[in-house]
Amino acid sequence: MKPTMLKMSKLPKLMTNRERAEMLVEVVTKILRLNKVKISPVNIRKSIDWAEGRYDMGAEINDALLFKLEDKLKGKWSPIKKNPVLPRKGESSRAFVSRCMSEEKESFPKQKQRIAVCLSKARKNPLLESGATISRNSGINRRAASMT
Repeated sequence: MKPTMLKMSKLPKLMTNRERAEMLVEVVTKILRLNKVKISPVNIRKSIDWAEGRYDMGAEINDALLFKLEDKLKGKWSPIKKNPVLPRKGESSRAFVSRCMSEEKESFPKQKQRIAVCLSKARKNPLLESGATISRNSGINRRAASMT
């Protein structure tokens, strides 16, 4: 009697996303260690969490995912911005949006993205003076849209 073989296509269905992530990180870690790359346990834990998040979002294993995972295991995490743009006391909405647009260039290179982020921050923040309101039909949006 021949032993039955479990097909690889069925194997992932039996595993949770966490187990898949752990297995993927283990394989990439072994490859990196063969190439004598030192990997810290912290980066392994963070990479497993990252890979699990990708699986939860429905990502498939492809070259781009593996290269990103390799970078994360090596410790190349994208920097977290330490000083977010916040409104100053007594600053008008328009002055804040103008300052935000110039300070957020690095974080949001696309102008439409910056506009959306800065306007959202301005609308949500109660510290700003209510003298100039910013709405969807305000001059800031129309001018910014015409610049692109």
